[in-house]
Amino acid sequence: MINIQYSVLCHYPSIVSRDCITLGVLIYNTDEKSIIFETIKNWQRVRSFNDELDVELIKVQLEGIEEEVSELCKHKSFNLADYTRFYIGEVKFTEVINLVAEDFEEFRAECKRQYLICDVDKAERPSTADQLKFIRNTLKNSKVVYKTGNITGYFNENVNFDFIIGNYAIKIFSFEGKNEKRLVKNVKDWAYDAYKLKDKYKIIFATDINPEHQKEYKVIYKILEEECYKILTLADIIPFVSRINNEQVVV
Repeated sequence: MINIQYSVLCHYPSIVSRDCITLGVLIYNTDEKSIIFETIKNWQRVRSFNDELDVELIKVQLEGIEEEVSELCKHKSFNLADYTRFYIGEVKFTEVINLVAEDFEEFRAECKRQYLICDVDKAERPSTADQLKFIRNTLKNSKVVYKTGNITGYFNENVNFDFIIGNYAIKIFSFEGKNEKRLVKNVKDWAYDAYKLKDKYKIIFATDINPEHQKEYKVIYKILEEECYKILTLADIIPFVSRINNEQVVV
């Protein structure tokens, strides 16, 4: 097994924005002291996400990061978490994830497929099931303790969540490419569950949409946001679950 650390570099249109686009993934093989920085190639998608962004400047910044970490990682004192924490503001890294994997190249390829989805042909893009499998495997290999399945609802009915850790319950939604009108009823049901369960659980909803740039989903996003504890992007799930797991362990 190989010990790996990784972190996702995201661009946020503003320092208070929750919406982001992935620019790259730093993947560090701590056993061999080698690092790979997979970066986005579909720059048109980046421009569409934020037409005010200086793309050429971002390209230079990514090249600088790759050159810098390629040298720094060779030093015994190198720590990926210490390196990534200096990036704040509109371009910043997620929390570093520590895990083990059987094959470094396979993990690198899967990270690219999962996080740099804009660079992947539509036929090869991960489905919701693929994304859930990746998240679960990553959390398992990170030694994160979580449950999946049902919790007891307000009326003693079963309410199914994708991840349950302590008093946090996470539900993942895949909306992209679907008709919003057909989703409203289901989303309202989940918002109602979040409202009725808020005294027992912190309900987290995670989605694959960006309401600022995918306005056709603005209504369902607003419905979910109204009653839940927090809304996450898919890229935020693993760092968030890892963080709350560490909090549970400390307690």
